[in-house]
Amino acid sequence: MDRAMRWMHQYNLELLKINHMVLPGFHLSLLVLERLPHTILVIIVQKIIFTPF
Repeated sequence: MDRAMRWMHQYNLELLKINHMVLPGFHLSLLVLERLPHTILVIIVQKIIFTPF
């Protein structure tokens, strides 16, 4: 049990490190997406998902 707790703690620390690197960029792109009109976003997503390769 003790080992599992230590492992989870280490895992959470790693996640925090990753979040500090990745999330600022992710938040920025989310802000940009929120500025876009909703219809444009839907069209882009549909093109990405439904375009046959």
